Amino acid sequence: MKRIFAFLLALIMLTALVSSYALADDEHIVLKLGFTNNEDHPNYIASKQFADEVLEKTNGAVEIQLYPNSQLGGERDMAEGLELGTMEMALLGTGGLRVYNDKLQLFFLPFLFNSREAAYEVLDGPIGEEIYSCIDADVKILGSYENGFRHITNSKRPIVVPEDLEGIKIRTPEIPVMLDTFEGLGANPTAMAFGELFTAMQQKTVDGQENPLVTIVSSKFYEVQPYLSLTGHVWDPFAVTISNKAWDSLSEEQQQIVQEALDKAIDYQRELCQKADEECLDQLEQLGVEINETDPKVWREAVQPIYDKYAEEFGADLIAEIQAVE
Repeated sequence: MKRIFAFLLALIMLTALVSSYALADDEHIVLKLGFTNNEDHPNYIASKQFADEVLEKTNGAVEIQLYPNSQLGGERDMAEGLELGTMEMALLGTGGLRVYNDKLQLFFLPFLFNSREAAYEVLDGPIGEEIYSCIDADVKILGSYENGFRHITNSKRPIVVPEDLEGIKIRTPEIPVMLDTFEGLGANPTAMAFGELFTAMQQKTVDGQENPLVTIVSSKFYEVQPYLSLTGHVWDPFAVTISNKAWDSLSEEQQQIVQEALDKAIDYQRELCQKADEECLDQLEQLGVEINETDPKVWREAVQPIYDKYAEEFGADLIAEIQAVE
């Protein structure tokens, strides 16, 4: 009888132990955060701070794992994965966001924002909410990192005025408004995945590209692109996006921790981007890249036909509201 009692007691204890492990496993939530940039980019550095804070504040219950370098696919792949619920989180630039609605290529209208500060005010306020409200997908935008102002590099010649782009084969993201912009300026634009870009420039498949300074440096484009033109023709965000399925798996307290940690990370990422722009410009100059200043007024006039073409699709009033923010 004693043996039976001892056996039952041991069985009860074992069951309780297994149940406790199962509960611990259920309470541990892993959110994979994918993005295309490498570990030197402000996106990774700020996201590491974000992940560390969430892990600490949730006592290890919520773990955000970082997957840089397109390990989880390109932006389009990740955007589709989020909508399907097969991915948890991603940093999506305009190329990824337009999977949800073509109107989000609004961010690639040339010279849409007057300054960084104006872009922050727009994205963080009611105008930003209005822009993102066109998303009809099972995802949630938690906030916006910045991709920064984009500039042109090429291997052919200095580009100072729009006419200098004539005949230049330039890679752009697969975004119609961007392709139309460069075609209208006389270049030969071609859409290409970011991961293929360096090799394409190295092999002279394309003559140039356009990206923020931090991307130009972190991707070592200066090795094959001796000319840099400071056009600042586009400022666009990286939307920190989470699937509704992943968001709903968090408790209200965990959601609050994630949001507050991200808000801090967004401020940090933007500071890093501003600082990186200054450092990258100095670095590129020291590396022997020829840096050419441009006149924004001349370029703004040259791209006016793009606004005429897209005013109805994006909303002339919304565009005017954005451009009014100083």
